[in-house]
Amino acid sequence: MSYSSLQVEAPFFQDVAHGPKGNQAVFVRAEDAVRLRITHWPAAFTSSRAGTICLFPGRGEPVEKYGRMAHSLSDANFDIVAIDWRGQGLSDRLSIDPMAGHVGHFDDYQKDVAALLSFIKTQDLPRPLYMLAHSMGGAIGLRYLMDARLRSFKAAAFSAPMWGLRLSKNTEMLAHLLGQGAALIGKSDMIVPRTGKSCYLTDKSFEENELTSCPKMWDYMKQQMQAHPELAIGGPSFGWVDAALVECRALATRPSPIIPAYCAYGSDETVVSTQAIAARMDQWATGKTTLYDGARHEIMMEADPTQERFAQEVITFFQ
Repeated sequence: MSYSSLQVEAPFFQDVAHGPKGNQAVFVRAEDAVRLRITHWPAAFTSSRAGTICLFPGRGEPVEKYGRMAHSLSDANFDIVAIDWRGQGLSDRLSIDPMAGHVGHFDDYQKDVAALLSFIKTQDLPRPLYMLAHSMGGAIGLRYLMDARLRSFKAAAFSAPMWGLRLSKNTEMLAHLLGQGAALIGKSDMIVPRTGKSCYLTDKSFEENELTSCPKMWDYMKQQMQAHPELAIGGPSFGWVDAALVECRALATRPSPIIPAYCAYGSDETVVSTQAIAARMDQWATGKTTLYDGARHEIMMEADPTQERFAQEVITFFQ
């Protein structure tokens, strides 16, 4: 498959992704000239392709992380595209400190979605389009579905979507005040103290982690960052935290889009607000929710049976 002259070939680390063969990665430019990395995994079979799944990763996640999930989706004859959001992976970093997980405003991520959809159109990838969004990607995806003038996606699936952070009201208020204060003195891109100047995956032990209950998948994620540290980011900036809180509050005031939606989260979730997830899905007329017993934040990074169950749920929902 050839990509247009508007795109430049980008690195992709198959040695740690373990994804389907035949994918290509490119750099594209968003409308504000931020450079973004996109990868495309083709469907396993060239005939009767089922459509294209747009994979919206979470905060700090490079596209390589989803290589194993891409296998399951490709075997079901979906094409898959995934993006490094601005500020992470091999996309342009937005702070003097490249380890800071920073964004000025969550609306900026919609420029990344537009670039991804433009890429799909340019490459004439198969329709219909489906959304598969995890954590922060769930907030970005929900915003797109709410605001889009045209219905680009036939259905959406969410994994532990960040529709609220797991913080007390007092902590939220303090984080907002600190974010506003940091902006006033020009320090909004500074990493929030005690959230880590280096990567969570390389800093924490398996026993300390809040992402997965599976040692094998913890090692899979950890080895990606150890082998290719250029993929890693550290903790969020004051600006990112404030922007995330503002976005979650804004999303909560809006009605759910008129689109079929599947949502899954774990019983041992400690990163995002399960109350916000339940509140959203309870009033989503065409929504379905599954609670995965014993799973933590990363359902797609849990043990094989959980991964396989989730993949099959998503495939069946999309079909």
